Amino acid sequence: MPRILLILQTNFFRKHYNMKSKKSLFNILLILFLLCTSCEIKAQNIVQDFQTPNDQLIPLPTGTQNTLKSICSIDSATAFIVGNGGKIIKTSDEGKTWRNLMSGTEKSLESVCFTDSKTGYAAGNNGTIIKTIDGGNSWRRLTSGTEADLKCVYFINAFTGFACGTNGTLITTVNGGLTWSKIYIDSDKWLKDIYFQNATTGYIVGWNGLMMKTTNGGASWLKLETGVENILESVHFINATTGFAVGWGGTIITTADGGSSWDRVELSNEKDLIKICFVDNDNAYCVGMEGTVLKSSDGGKDWDEMYVNAPADFFAVSKLGEAAVLIAGSRGQVLKCVDAEKVKAAELKRYWDDNLDAYDKYNLALEKYNSKNYKSCITDLDSARIMMGSKNKFIEELLIKCYLDDGEFANLKKALPAYDSLKPDKTTDFYKRIDEFNSNVEKYLADEIAWKKAALDTTGAGYDKYVKDHPRGFFRDMAMDEKLWVVAGKSTDPRLFEDYIQKRPYGRYAELARQLALYYKAKNSGEMQPYEDYYRNFPQGIYHKEISDSLRLMYLRSGDLAVINKNADEAERWFRSYEQKFAATDSVNIIKARLEQIPALRRSIMEEQQRMQREQQKNQMMNDLRRERGTRNKKLFKTIAWGTIATAGVLGSVYLLSDGKTSNIWPGIACGAIAGGALIGFIDGWSDVHYYQRHVKNIRRNLNNLTLLPVVNPLDNSYGMVLQFRF
Repeated sequence: MPRILLILQTNFFRKHYNMKSKKSLFNILLILFLLCTSCEIKAQNIVQDFQTPNDQLIPLPTGTQNTLKSICSIDSATAFIVGNGGKIIKTSDEGKTWRNLMSGTEKSLESVCFTDSKTGYAAGNNGTIIKTIDGGNSWRRLTSGTEADLKCVYFINAFTGFACGTNGTLITTVNGGLTWSKIYIDSDKWLKDIYFQNATTGYIVGWNGLMMKTTNGGASWLKLETGVENILESVHFINATTGFAVGWGGTIITTADGGSSWDRVELSNEKDLIKICFVDNDNAYCVGMEGTVLKSSDGGKDWDEMYVNAPADFFAVSKLGEAAVLIAGSRGQVLKCVDAEKVKAAELKRYWDDNLDAYDKYNLALEKYNSKNYKSCITDLDSARIMMGSKNKFIEELLIKCYLDDGEFANLKKALPAYDSLKPDKTTDFYKRIDEFNSNVEKYLADEIAWKKAALDTTGAGYDKYVKDHPRGFFRDMAMDEKLWVVAGKSTDPRLFEDYIQKRPYGRYAELARQLALYYKAKNSGEMQPYEDYYRNFPQGIYHKEISDSLRLMYLRSGDLAVINKNADEAERWFRSYEQKFAATDSVNIIKARLEQIPALRRSIMEEQQRMQREQQKNQMMNDLRRERGTRNKKLFKTIAWGTIATAGVLGSVYLLSDGKTSNIWPGIACGAIAGGALIGFIDGWSDVHYYQRHVKNIRRNLNNLTLLPVVNPLDNSYGMVLQFRF
């Protein structure tokens, strides 16, 4: 039986996801069940990457598995994150490393806020509020005066702050947290987030679309109409009139009049959104459940979803400098999202004097360095040097790396003074390599001279001598590579390349050896399998086009027409490109005959597939009708049984009531009640039978809307079908 690939369009599920009709939902599920029981369904995990090319999501190691709930960034390098179990972590190097801080509590911390680099507050469950005045090194508990779970803490200056939480709890302080007082508001709903535009105007959001606004510094709060019923989790304003709020069910609402009216932003994503953050007036990020990370580059009008390789539930996002944001969530996951364009602009201005040509040339050289093409990298760096007209630490450092890794020790010795004049960081591992070179410079120079002498010997004996004389030499691995390659590189015997791969699986010629081994195996054997192996394993190989053309020609000549592309015109072009090569042989006539057979073969494949489709639909229909007939018979039996009981009950009631005896009134009423129940059961049973009759008609109609489309695989000489629905 051919494999069936089930294809359903996304908009179909969007249309039916919130169906109120149980009949339609049951209809769809039953169709899928019938198909799954009669076909072999091949599931494919298709991942779409919505990540914009200018952004980079970088996972950061935090060393914790606690769920992280809130982030507060101090500057472009320093940030604090709080979470479950009283967890507080801090970074001072843009997220590269994180340090655990002692919070003094095991309560879940839901929010963190700093008023300056030293003074900060964190709030959480059971009215917990803690404060630091030494940059997080120590924390002490404050008396909040409430036992409610606090979801947000927000300070508008060094002394005045607010905290909100469950059951309409809103408290404030005017003395830096020493004392807190409750503010009474007209709501007992959970409050989730606070945002102040200035010292007087602020907003609070919460459950059931709740939003409140103050214009007197928090003394009183007025409810606003948002037009949504979902929980609102976060609110943010980019100026006095324009603001956004996000919440559950993919809710994003926006206002352009200071909150007087709100409009909903349409999203295809219906996952719960938890936090929104604007980097500037144009660029914004929004995070939520199930790995949701959204980005807007037009001030919140349109949002694109970014692909996250290791999805988690994200609860916090915060700006980190001018070109990055931090994102935190479950299992201690923290991501750093870098705006590559802003990073590039900052680097150009700071290090490259806005010299875009030199910057591009450097990046080209960096790519070549990463691919170990050191000679070409050095050439590009020399060009970048000329373009800059002055010393640049990035160029000089990469040049030093090239000399070190390529064994150009004489040039390295000459280049080091220029690099040292730029005052590089001498504590790095890279500079330790330089120190080691400076300590043994004569040894390295002698090693380089010996290597160059060995390379002049084309017989390979020089490499043997180098390995023997310099068992710990810098070029030992290169010598062993070259020794084997001297023989294999000039050969067409695939066994020599396989021998090289076995002895030097990570050698500098290993990848090329793998290609050449398959290439010459195909050429020497003339069999189709080595060609197909090369075609699949090396799609970017140096011989891919030649192998591909040869493979197509072999298909044409072999008679395996099922593997040829269904477009006969393309097959004709293949033939014409090789016609001259076979003009003097019978191959031309053979290939022409094969081409003439293609339309007939295509028709026969289509007819066979249509026959299989009809047979499959027939079998599915018969199985479905058998099942439905059994169900209907049960319902009919149920109806007959209830009807018999109902008839008996009615007759019994009439008999007892007609007797005229007072003592028989209650038995008569009981029999009447049984009769009424029986009638209800009769009606229910009949409605079920009627529903299933209509349901069978729906199944038949949907099965008639199935279409099987043939697919031919040009590599493994097989064919399959794609099953297409039309709803």
